[in-house]
Amino acid sequence: MLKLSVSDIVRNNENCYSFVVAVSKRARQIAEEQREEEFPAEEKPVALAVEEFVEGKFHILQPDLNAQAEEEEEENAKERAEVAAIAQMRAEEKTEQDNHTADKSAS
Repeated sequence: MLKLSVSDIVRNNENCYSFVVAVSKRARQIAEEQREEEFPAEEKPVALAVEEFVEGKFHILQPDLNAQAEEEEEENAKERAEVAAIAQMRAEEKTEQDNHTADKSAS
């Protein structure tokens, strides 16, 4: 295999950290497969994983950050609505108690 730098391998829309994580995960899978099959390794799992990546056998999946942000905002909105509903219920209970106390005082 040719000696390539990470910048030679990583494509435009991918970052080096994602590349390293993806290759390490695939290398662990390869090592596990070799252990299970008791297959003697001619090449190291990392070298095989890099080779597979270069050949396009696996790709790096990037999370949709906008979707994650929207989900978090939706969860925060639900929490704020629940807090507001509880505050409203407590205010109504307080008003009801005050009215009940005022009615007893007037009697």
